[in-house]
Amino acid sequence: STTAPFSVGFEALKVFYSQHGHLRVTKKESKRLAAFCWSVRFSRRNPAHGLIELTEEKIQQLTELGFDWGPPRDGDRSKFKASLEKQGAGKCKHEKAKRRNRNFSERIEELKAFYNKHGHLMPSKKDNKDLHVFCCRVRYARRAPGKAMLNLSTERINALDAIHFDWEQNSTSTAFSGRVAALKAYKEKHGHLNVKQAEDKSLADFCSNIILARRNIGKKGFMRMTEDRITSLDAIGFDWKLECSRGKAASRSFDERMEELEAYKEKHGHLNVRRSENKSLADFSANIRNARKNHGKKGFMKMTEDRIASLDAIGFDWKLECTQEKAAAK
Repeated sequence: STTAPFSVGFEALKVFYSQHGHLRVTKKESKRLAAFCWSVRFSRRNPAHGLIELTEEKIQQLTELGFDWGPPRDGDRSKFKASLEKQGAGKCKHEKAKRRNRNFSERIEELKAFYNKHGHLMPSKKDNKDLHVFCCRVRYARRAPGKAMLNLSTERINALDAIHFDWEQNSTSTAFSGRVAALKAYKEKHGHLNVKQAEDKSLADFCSNIILARRNIGKKGFMRMTEDRITSLDAIGFDWKLECSRGKAASRSFDERMEELEAYKEKHGHLNVRRSENKSLADFSANIRNARKNHGKKGFMKMTEDRIASLDAIGFDWKLECTQEKAAAK
């Protein structure tokens, strides 16, 4: 059976970590344990040919212990040993414990900084691999205090509770809760929930997605919007009538074009924009004429009554014939 060798190797890794403070085992330190580390790495990369049957549970146990799935890095190992020697590692257990406590406190500060930036406490590997592993380890330590290497005292649990640490594993639901928390933090800072792309593109996109999702509940390609999710957004005063960021971007673009047309008329005395003068503005003029002629049809710009009225107000000539009329509709 492959279960027994894994259990023995895993327990040996825990002992090694308690003695050395890391899991980068060399043959010089322990030939058998180094071979075990090589085997689990190989077995994960090549499950069909591996010597150890690595289940998801075993992989999670190793990850939460802080196992490095990459190949050994001699340079990193030598730097690690040198730093331990400088710090006087091994002189006394009291100093080691003091150092571990300091590191835990530093992690708490990192989590606070992460929350201030992202609005949640669920760092992914992409966000911050070390912090992600730390979160996995503390969750495992609380679930299995007798098995985990990390000593999670009541004081440490209270410290994590104080910053509203999420003890559940990362999931879609907790990620959504994190976004709601980010919106709540945004509202506390700005007094509203009309998030602009220039301020926070990711959060602005989230707002657009949930608005579209509620308008298209049950349809494929949209975020799943449950009653609980809607209620949680209602509770922070989310405005479902806000224009989606994509729509707002289009409106801004139209308004900017209007300003360009006004400036052109002020300079030239007419709105017969030639491509040789301003290709982009000439194409826009052609597009809005085509859009009005083909109102309601797919593939043409959306021409509302407000847009038509604003163009009429500056004397836009809808009947003007010019070569750019043939430009592709946007």
